[in-house]
Amino acid sequence: MRRFVEVATAVAAFMAVIAPAAFAGVPDPAQSTVPAQIVGSGKGEKGITHSVAPEFLVTVKDNGGTALAGVNVTANYGASTTAKLLTVQPAPTTVNCPSKLISQITNGSGQVKFHVQSAGFDLANNIQIRANGVLLRSIQGKSTDISGNGVTDGVDLAIFSQAFLAPAEGDQLKADFNGDGNIILDGVDLAIFGDDFVPLQGARAICP
Repeated sequence: MRRFVEVATAVAAFMAVIAPAAFAGVPDPAQSTVPAQIVGSGKGEKGITHSVAPEFLVTVKDNGGTALAGVNVTANYGASTTAKLLTVQPAPTTVNCPSKLISQITNGSGQVKFHVQSAGFDLANNIQIRANGVLLRSIQGKSTDISGNGVTDGVDLAIFSQAFLAPAEGDQLKADFNGDGNIILDGVDLAIFGDDFVPLQGARAICP
């Protein structure tokens, strides 16, 4: 019996040493960082990004806190019925419309920065951020194209104005672009919307 206890103790000690090593190089949600929401642009033009919106920066690390380079990070919109990707995304982001996701490869610091072109919104945390298939976080997805018609235009201006001037009406969370969770929209939200507002531009193609 004593011999069994000694062997069991030795095995447990060995496993305690090798277990962390077994997950080295594997993305760890607890060590990685992902913002609570991603804000898309309704301009739908390659290379056009927000000048004032909070950047969507993802940092991927393993269980030891080591930044992981060369990892495929995806933002998957497949679980949402109200937020959709546009068919054109700014490089280096690639888009896969059938799978309803965009992707980038982490740099030497284990980071990617998305400037997503999207339409509509999702307040139910249906946008999945994964690294090499590992779910890091499920988040909200928003766009200055609140109406989801493929462009930030007068329709969206009407929705935003209502939310900005009369927050009790209920559209404020759709237009909380700075992510502060405040039902009273402020100048930052207005600046983000204004950065994309292009009333004379036609709608862009949306992934089906």
